[in-house]
Amino acid sequence: MIAKEIIDDIKATANVEDVLSDFLSMKKRGANYLALCPFHQEKTPSFTISPGKNIYKCFGCGKSGDSVQFLMDHEHYTYPEALKFLGNKYGIEIPEEEVTEEQKQALDERESIYAVLSFAENFYKEQLNDQDYGKPIGLSYLNERQIDAEHIEKFGLGMSPKGWDTFTQHALKHAFKEEFLVEAGLSIKRDNGNLIDRFRERVMFPIYSISGRVLGFGGRILSPKSKKEAKYINSPDTLVYNKSEVLYGLHQSKKAIKTQDLCYLVEGYTDVIALHQKGVENVVASSGTSLTTGQIKLIHRYTKNICFLFDGDAAGIKASLRAIDLALEEGLNVFALELPQGEDPDSFSKNHDRQEVHDYLETEKKDFILFKTALLLPGTGRDPLKKTEAIADIVRSIAIIPEQLKRTIYVQECANLLGIDEESLISELNKQLANYLRQKRKSEPQEVDPIPEVVLKPKQQGTQTPLRLNKDYAKWQEKFMVEFLLKFGDLEIVHESEEGVITKTTVAQEIFEFIDEFDAEPEDELLNVICQEYREQFEQKQQGGFQNFLQHSNEEIKSLAIDLLEEKFEASEHWIRKIGMDVKKEDEYEITLKKVINRYKFSRVQALIQEMMERIKNAEDEAQEAKRLKAYRKLLKMRSTVANELGITVL
Repeated sequence: MIAKEIIDDIKATANVEDVLSDFLSMKKRGANYLALCPFHQEKTPSFTISPGKNIYKCFGCGKSGDSVQFLMDHEHYTYPEALKFLGNKYGIEIPEEEVTEEQKQALDERESIYAVLSFAENFYKEQLNDQDYGKPIGLSYLNERQIDAEHIEKFGLGMSPKGWDTFTQHALKHAFKEEFLVEAGLSIKRDNGNLIDRFRERVMFPIYSISGRVLGFGGRILSPKSKKEAKYINSPDTLVYNKSEVLYGLHQSKKAIKTQDLCYLVEGYTDVIALHQKGVENVVASSGTSLTTGQIKLIHRYTKNICFLFDGDAAGIKASLRAIDLALEEGLNVFALELPQGEDPDSFSKNHDRQEVHDYLETEKKDFILFKTALLLPGTGRDPLKKTEAIADIVRSIAIIPEQLKRTIYVQECANLLGIDEESLISELNKQLANYLRQKRKSEPQEVDPIPEVVLKPKQQGTQTPLRLNKDYAKWQEKFMVEFLLKFGDLEIVHESEEGVITKTTVAQEIFEFIDEFDAEPEDELLNVICQEYREQFEQKQQGGFQNFLQHSNEEIKSLAIDLLEEKFEASEHWIRKIGMDVKKEDEYEITLKKVINRYKFSRVQALIQEMMERIKNAEDEAQEAKRLKAYRKLLKMRSTVANELGITVL
């Protein structure tokens, strides 16, 4: 167990924007930050990070929480592991406790796989430095490839040993179970039941998560004994490793990608390392697999600019053009660069000094239109059909770009490059775009706007706006009230009487007095719990305010509190106009408080009017009917007063 005071210290120290910046590319938007959500696919940022509240909230998929929750959801840490990660990041010492055998057995499958992968990483590192085997063979190979000691350490390189089951037996002796060795992709179970090592006599390249956990390995053979042996073998997909969602080198490169606002994409492990050694650190690799949408989305979290580095082989480049289209479809700005004939990023880095590498990348990088045109058109010769196909291919890439303005500019540039009438290209673009959208509609479900229609409109230019009530009106008003309580409950309100006497209250006190007067406790159970617990803290003069609910033991209450503190309408002027108030503006909280209470009061009075109408219908005699009619008129008068203050009329 980690002591509560240490947990509180970690949570207070861990700034959500600082922690999440290691995983996301964030743009400042007012007091908050916006980013593409890492938990679901989106092209327009809806993931909001709020430094003031130390929380995040995605308005697309609903994910929310603090720094600890993010690490648990995104990196699949356990609660203690997330705390230890943050403790290490901010230099907060967490006393280590001896893990008992019983606790080891209680580790879930995922954590057991992470544990054995970490064990394997350290084992392979030790093997690389072994005097009799690793140094004369593995380390010599890396030195021949001009990989220095600094980058061997930076990328965690190691070596798998000789023997069919050397690693497996070593792991079993250290109490790791067979099932987890197999599920981690480190051992293979033969038909006879025996376990053998997946990686033998290979230089090992650990594949890390964004936060630095080992997910799997790539192994390069040193001296193939037969032509059938693969040059590289990789870990299979496991519970923690999905190769289509991982990029090699992203853990080491993410900061440089954000700083440079550009990501170079290469093919292999050594390509990444070679460029890092030349000071080009904003580079990742797809690890020899075809680039996927998931990998493009990973890059998009850190930058909108991607540059493909292609070997100097035209046939190979043409086969890779699909990757360019994937990036365009995700809204990235796409560039491409062809290395000299016979070169790859690894060899090019070795054959040129640092300045030459940087200069070449800077000067030879081309926009995808220039690149694709230069690649496809020369091969068409004077064949009009081939030229038509090449142009259609280029326009097809333009058609999948999400932004209309960008498509228009590219068509104009393409027309100038090719010497073709712009109207002809626009006609082809429209045809390609219609076909693309048709196919997309077939494959993707239509999105539904989750925001309900709001029935209240603000007063405008001295007129009264009609109010059409629906069944959700009261529900929304009680939600607004509890939201306002959380945001501004401890702020002071000053009242001055006609005689000049000044009294001071707080937002919370005003709300609770209103609740008592009108018996207006929220009908929603969770909202009522938040209201009651806030009141207890308020009356006992406890500190913390909304922060207490962000760390609440009840997950439903914690989630609701985050939802209230980060409601979507805060970011929308249209939404603010609809409800007639902006509950996010602290400098207007006194004016807004009156609106919040009056609107909730209006909904409560309206509910009482409806109830009284039914009671009048069911009166047992004239005296009872007259009494209820009197109460009914009083409620109507009260409703009229509140409506006038709000600037609305009732239909």
